[in-house]
Amino acid sequence: TESGNKTNNALLLDNLSTEVFCDGVTFESDGPQFAIFLEGGSLKGAKAKNTGTGGGIGIYDSTNYTDSAVDCQAYSTGTGGDGIYVHRGNIINCYGYSNASHGIRNGGASENLMTNCVGESDGDSGIKVAGGARVQGCHGFSTSGVGIEASGGTFANIVESSGYSSNGAGVDLRTGGNYWNVHGVSDSGGAGISIINGSGDIKLGKSTAQANADAAVYILNNNASVDINGLEAYSLYDNTDGNALEINGSSTERITITDSVLKVTNAGANCLYAASSKNLNYLRNTFKGATVAVNTNITQYNNNVPDN
Repeated sequence: TESGNKTNNALLLDNLSTEVFCDGVTFESDGPQFAIFLEGGSLKGAKAKNTGTGGGIGIYDSTNYTDSAVDCQAYSTGTGGDGIYVHRGNIINCYGYSNASHGIRNGGASENLMTNCVGESDGDSGIKVAGGARVQGCHGFSTSGVGIEASGGTFANIVESSGYSSNGAGVDLRTGGNYWNVHGVSDSGGAGISIINGSGDIKLGKSTAQANADAAVYILNNNASVDINGLEAYSLYDNTDGNALEINGSSTERITITDSVLKVTNAGANCLYAASSKNLNYLRNTFKGATVAVNTNITQYNNNVPDN
């Protein structure tokens, strides 16, 4: 709870109605709580460092969404803790790093706003967003997890943002929502964009996905709809497993892919692939690089418009 976090902080803003300017000031902690904790108040220009088990900056207001951190940096370099964690509130032009947890974690309250932020992690997701949050112009980087992860809750909005991972999916979408102009890149260990639909309908538009050692896009859909339009998916994996887009799950007939470009490096891979018999809606797409563009396990579920 928020009360449990209001101890052993280098800086605590509690029930303030003003903005505190901290340009050039660094607040350090080696304890189990956040170096900087906000529960009522706004902070600008601060730098937080935690070398213990706690996080850098925590924003937790149970009653409103006016708390904010602007132009701040936060580092968690101990054995745990997020660089920045937001339960309710806004973060703008901020940077968060963690070597053991999330660079930036947005708790997902419906009015949370994250804009122009960068999250980096060597132990988990660069940026993790729960359902309800609004994210724009943000970038997540990870060396051992996901670049940007959306999971938990029922809905999220992520636009004009990117995720990169050297050992995992670039972008991992596990909650329903609108995802527009989202870009995912994976060096190894995952797809450029992974969609594992656990709750709510997903719309993905005008986005790009690239994978260097896997399928560019992977979709596992069991219970909702996935609507993809204007996607550019490219697998650079020179292997028959380097498919552009792979589908799985019990409700693949609720996946629709339109007006997209799907490209592979290895001619033996497929632009659309399924390991077993699946139905799929795919219309007005362009396929490149594959001898057989659509794997024979896939049945066209919409017969109105042929693909190229």
